[in-house]
Amino acid sequence: MTVNEPSRRIARISKMARALAAACALWIVGVTLWHWTHPDKVALNARLIWGEVFGGFSDSQLVAGFASNLLPAGAGLAALYCLWRLFGVFLSGRIFAAEPALWLRRTGFCLIGAAAAAVLDHTLEALILSLNLGAGHRLLSIGFPSLFFFGLLAGTIAIALGEVFIAAAEMAEDHAQIV
Repeated sequence: MTVNEPSRRIARISKMARALAAACALWIVGVTLWHWTHPDKVALNARLIWGEVFGGFSDSQLVAGFASNLLPAGAGLAALYCLWRLFGVFLSGRIFAAEPALWLRRTGFCLIGAAAAAVLDHTLEALILSLNLGAGHRLLSIGFPSLFFFGLLAGTIAIALGEVFIAAAEMAEDHAQIV
């Protein structure tokens, strides 16, 4: 293995990670827009989640549901932006520095924010989509989607690794001063 092989490998992985982050961002935006412009899919999804018969949504319900979805989608997009920046820093050759550690920690906080927003979105969507149902059929559902736990775990790991990166950057700086 040559001296430049690790940096080439990091550059290749960083480019792939940035491409995946961009693709995920497009996916989030596209799926969110597509979902809320197809009331039949909204009704099917709601029925699968809450087991109630939904349908006949007003335009204001669909707009409110879309707005509710913007909470976790926005936090997810923020996390993807942080990952984009993190791997951009890696591409520039700064590995053991404070900047990547900060972007990694920001990613973690955004992931935890997306997890919390998913719980709020779940509750708001149930309420919004059941507003047109008769008395006794409206829903107030507080649930924890499976991605909630993944978001908490991934966010916590990213924050912890950010702290490790900070310590590594400090050690690299100390080593550079000694040498």
